[in-house]
Amino acid sequence: MNQEILAKALGGDTEAYERLVRQYQGILLGYAVNRMSCMSDAEEVVQLTFIRAYEQLCDYQPEMEFGVWLCVICKHFILTELERHGQHLKYGASNRNNQANAGRGSDKNWWSEMTWKEEDLSKLYLTMLHRLGVECESFGKATQALREV
Repeated sequence: MNQEILAKALGGDTEAYERLVRQYQGILLGYAVNRMSCMSDAEEVVQLTFIRAYEQLCDYQPEMEFGVWLCVICKHFILTELERHGQHLKYGASNRNNQANAGRGSDKNWWSEMTWKEEDLSKLYLTMLHRLGVECESFGKATQALREV
């Protein structure tokens, strides 16, 4: 990752943060979906991760790689979501069964699924930025915030 982009994001540059979101979104979705039973739950966890990370950018310690920091936040949300459903983390063969039960046979189509969801996620991030008091006209491809969340 380009340290200049991270430095700009830490300084409040929303476009730089948007680039970080795009860079890590697929990685976090893969991380989450491999540990959860439901793709929509994994997507929600990733959204919450980026929102929490934005809120806590001032707490980020550069000694930790940014992607690792995001995964720590994401894991917190994964564990909370699984606990809410009375489930546990999925690994190995149980994860393959988990994916099959969620209607996913492989990791093959993640990127195509993410492409069509990018605009919706961008609208959500733009909405959250507005609610956090950040003035910005767009985020990703979104130029309008959601009416309700």
